[in-house]
Amino acid sequence: MGNAISALAGFMLMIAVILATVGAWVQHFITTVSEEMWVLLVVGAIIPPVGVLHGWLVWIGVL
Repeated sequence: MGNAISALAGFMLMIAVILATVGAWVQHFITTVSEEMWVLLVVGAIIPPVGVLHGWLVWIGVL
C-alpha cells in the first residue's frame, strides 16, 4: 500500500512539474507578444528554458 501511494505521489509531482513548465512557456509567449518583445520571443522559442524562466518570473511579479 505504501509503495502505491509513493508511486502515485511521484506521478502527481511529475504532472505538476510538466504543467508548470508548459504553462510558464505559454505565459512567456503571451507576454512577449502582447508587450511586443520580439527578440525575447525568438530567444524563448529557440532556447525553451529562457522562456520557462521568463514565464515563471512573470507569474511571481518580477517582470
